[in-house]
Amino acid sequence: MIDVYLIRHAECENNCLRERIWGQTNSSPLTKYGEIQAEALEKRLRMEGVVFDAVYSSPAIRALETIVRVAPYYVKDKIIIAPELQEIDQGKWTGKLRSEIYTPEQIAIINKDNWNFAAPEGESQAQVGSRVYRVVEEAVIHSPKKIKNVGFSMHGISIKCLLSLLLRSDKSMTWRWEIDNASITQFRYEQNVW
Repeated sequence: MIDVYLIRHAECENNCLRERIWGQTNSSPLTKYGEIQAEALEKRLRMEGVVFDAVYSSPAIRALETIVRVAPYYVKDKIIIAPELQEIDQGKWTGKLRSEIYTPEQIAIINKDNWNFAAPEGESQAQVGSRVYRVVEEAVIHSPKKIKNVGFSMHGISIKCLLSLLLRSDKSMTWRWEIDNASITQFRYEQNVW
């Protein structure tokens, strides 16, 4: 039995700029409130007695700053940086105003098949789910060492896409799930079942 902890990074500066489309912007640091959230996560996990046998992180600053606070006993050189855990790539839409991109016409196009839709030069939720699943599968199922608890510091859409695959849910609903900043989504892998 392996317990898996998907940790969404704490609040970062780009989270406060909700009028814009972000994604794989890796240079947005935590806000002061995000630092408090990350410290509260560490306290919670410590109170529950959770000690990670392995820790993986997106290379984004916000994910790394979160996991360094959440798992302070892991020095940075022991955290496994996995680029596959990054947020969805929004391509040419990155940094654009939502009001300019998400017109009624564009939303209708997206909603025809949102799981496979990709922004220009970006990637789809299906692609995100696939790349994240490969890392989690390798860490959990194919790990050369015995692990009991593994932590992943990552992003909201990345978590949603992974869960959609693991739960075999309706893919048109993936984007509607709420994965808050500094939240933990915990699940278990036991006897070849997630």
